[in-house]
Amino acid sequence: MSVVKFSHYHKGENPLDEIEDMLEASDYSYVRLTPRRLSFQCEGGEGAYDCFLEWHGDYNAFRISLILKDIRNIEDTILEAAVEAANESAWHGFFMRDGAGHIVFKSLQAVNDDQIQNRFAIIEGMIDKAIEEGDRLYKSLPVRSLTVQSDMLSDDNWDIENMMLAFTDVEGNA
Repeated sequence: MSVVKFSHYHKGENPLDEIEDMLEASDYSYVRLTPRRLSFQCEGGEGAYDCFLEWHGDYNAFRISLILKDIRNIEDTILEAAVEAANESAWHGFFMRDGAGHIVFKSLQAVNDDQIQNRFAIIEGMIDKAIEEGDRLYKSLPVRSLTVQSDMLSDDNWDIENMMLAFTDVEGNA
């Protein structure tokens, strides 16, 4: 969840209207769930995401939630370990599991009055940072859930040397 404060909006104005216009002009698939909530789908470098933007007029603040898709079939212990590791090094927010079993990235960002003119750049930056963190989590999942059966790992010898060999890029001629 990311919060961006816009203090120059007059009561009754909703910045989601402008964002909706921008999404429509760029042919994104989006849904205006309520007057204060907008969702759309986006792709990162590693996976697909559902993005939810919410406007809280009472606080002049945005909230963003990025839901990672296609990871519900991964074992719970692997997901929990990945989320815990990601949260230890997350720079722009945190991951959590929602009631439906989805992994959601949320972040907070305050915006002062001097930054109001750059609201689209700020929102775009928030989305980019959330996607960057989501991609980082996606990258950690295949290593944690590796089930490759090969001659090298057939004896279940998963020590660091074997893992390094498994992920080494070989160059030159053999």
